[in-house]
Amino acid sequence: MHALLIPFAMQVTANAVGHVLDPDTGGGQSWRVGVSDNGQAPATHYVASYPFSPDVAALIEAADAAPLHAALLLLAAERAREFPLSLLDLQALRDAMQIHTGSLRDALATWGQQFIVEAED
Repeated sequence: MHALLIPFAMQVTANAVGHVLDPDTGGGQSWRVGVSDNGQAPATHYVASYPFSPDVAALIEAADAAPLHAALLLLAAERAREFPLSLLDLQALRDAMQIHTGSLRDALATWGQQFIVEAED
């Protein structure tokens, strides 16, 4: 399992990737769980967890986003899905993304992040 952390501002970009990678389980809405360093709003980052295959994991983990971009373009065409991201947009996402192999709980501890807890009225 891979846990991924992205800055709040990268949500739309990350969801475009999820839309192509994970068409069966709402991939286009993967990035909706907000976190912050103190567990209070506003969220500063979003997290998601994926069971990537070894091939996809290698593409996600690579510092250079060009191979991932090429793979996403092919996959989008095969799945008749739109993939509007340029290589520059994808590289910016990859550069900002933190990746942890293991559980989301362990990843959050490593990153010093907590799930946002909504205050009860």
